[in-house]
Amino acid sequence: MKKCIFFFIFVFVSFLMITDSQASEPDPGEVIADTSYTGLTRYDGNWYYVKQGAVDTSYVGLVLYDGSWFYVKDGRLDWTYTGLTRYDGSWFYVSNGCLNRTYTGLTRYDGSWFYINNGSLDLHYTGLTRYNGSWFYVNNGSLDLHYTGLTRYNGSWFYVNNGSLDLHYTGLTRYNGSWFYVNNGSLDLHYTGLTRYNGSWFYVKNGSLDTHYTGLTRYNGSWFYVKNGSLDLHYTGLTRYDGSWFFLENGSLNSSYTGETVYDGSTFFIERGRLSTSYTGFFKDKTGVWRYSENGVISADFDRIYSRIENLSSLTNYLIGVDCTTHKVCVFQGRQGNWTPIRFMVCTTGDPSTPTPAGTFTVTTKFDYFDSGDVRCWYATGFVTQEYLFHSVLYYPESAPRIIKDPTLGASVSHGCVRLALANSKWIYDTIPLQSCVYVYY
Repeated sequence: MKKCIFFFIFVFVSFLMITDSQASEPDPGEVIADTSYTGLTRYDGNWYYVKQGAVDTSYVGLVLYDGSWFYVKDGRLDWTYTGLTRYDGSWFYVSNGCLNRTYTGLTRYDGSWFYINNGSLDLHYTGLTRYNGSWFYVNNGSLDLHYTGLTRYNGSWFYVNNGSLDLHYTGLTRYNGSWFYVNNGSLDLHYTGLTRYNGSWFYVKNGSLDTHYTGLTRYNGSWFYVKNGSLDLHYTGLTRYDGSWFFLENGSLNSSYTGETVYDGSTFFIERGRLSTSYTGFFKDKTGVWRYSENGVISADFDRIYSRIENLSSLTNYLIGVDCTTHKVCVFQGRQGNWTPIRFMVCTTGDPSTPTPAGTFTVTTKFDYFDSGDVRCWYATGFVTQEYLFHSVLYYPESAPRIIKDPTLGASVSHGCVRLALANSKWIYDTIPLQSCVYVYY
C-alpha cells in the first residue's frame, strides 16, 4: 500500500510538470512499449495498460506493477476510482486506484452496498460492520436495510433496526422463532421482569419471553400480576409467590388491604395484602359485615349463623346462635341489629332420634355438673327448662374433669343437649347471664 502511495505521488508530480498542451493521448491499439510487454507503462505523463506493447482501451480491472496492484479503466490508470472490481473470478476493493488489502467495511457498487474483508468481497459474512462512524447489518456480504432483530458480533448479541445498530432500543425482539429482551441495544440474558412491546407488557425471565409464567413480578419498585407471560391489570384475587399467597387488586399487589377475597371457590382472609394462614378470629369486611377466619379461610358456617341472628333481640346484651346442621355455636354481644361476634365454637347436637329442639329460647339455669348414667357433664347452661343444656363433652364421673369418655364434636349424637369442649362450656357458664337469647335452627 505504501508503494502505491509513493507511486501516486510520483505520477501526480509528473502530471503537474506537463501542461495540457504538452500531453497527448495514444490511439487505441497504438504501440507505445515493447511488443513483448503486457502491463502498465508511462506515456507522455500518463499511465496506460498495454497488451503486447499496444494500448488496450477495452481493459477494465487490476494490473500488477512493481509489486503493487492498480486499477485500470478503459486502458488507463484511474486514480479517482474507489470501489469493487473483478479480477480472475474474484472481487477486490480498490481505494483511489490502488488495491487496498487492509480495508474491512462497506463499499458501494452498481447501486448496492457490499461487505469487504481485508480487501476482498466476502459473500459469506453476516453480522455488523462499521462505516462512517455508524454500524450496519450485513447479510451474506450485502447491506440489508430491511433486517430488524439480533445479530452476533465479537461474542456479543446486538439489536439491529432496519439494518442499523440501535443502541437506544430497550424491549423485545424475535430471533429464530423465540423472543428475547434487549437493553440499550444489547441482548440482556440477566434481566427478569416486565417490558413493553407494541403497546402491551410482557414477562421476561433471564432475557427470554416466558409465556408460561403466572404470578408476581417486580417492576420499578412495585409488584404486578402476570398471567401466561402477559401483564393482567384486570385480575383481582390471590396469587402464590415464593411460597406465600398475596392479594392483587386490578393487577397490582395491594399491601394495605385487609379483608376477604374469593379464590378457587373458597373465601380467604387477607391481612395487609397477604393471605394470613395463621389468623383465626373475627373481622369486618369492606361492607361492614362481620366475618370469621379460621387459619386464613373464611367460614361459611359463621356467615350462616350471622345472617340468621342479625335482627334478633335478647333480654340481655348477649345472644347465642346454634346451627344444628353445621354443628357450630356462636356467641354475640350487643343489641338487636348491632351484634358483635365474640366466640365461635364447634359442637355436637342431638341425634336424629333425639334432636335438639329448634326455636328461640332463653337461658334459664346453670349447673357446675350433672351425671347421666356412667358419665359426668361439666358446666351446664340450660336454655329449655332443665332438659336441654350447653355442657362439656362426656367425662368419667370424677371430682374434677380429668378423663374424657366421649370427645365427639361436630356430629349429631347427643340426647338433645349441645356438647362443647370443656373450655367453651365453662366460658358460656361463666359469661352468659340468665335470660339471654338462644336461637337454635337447622
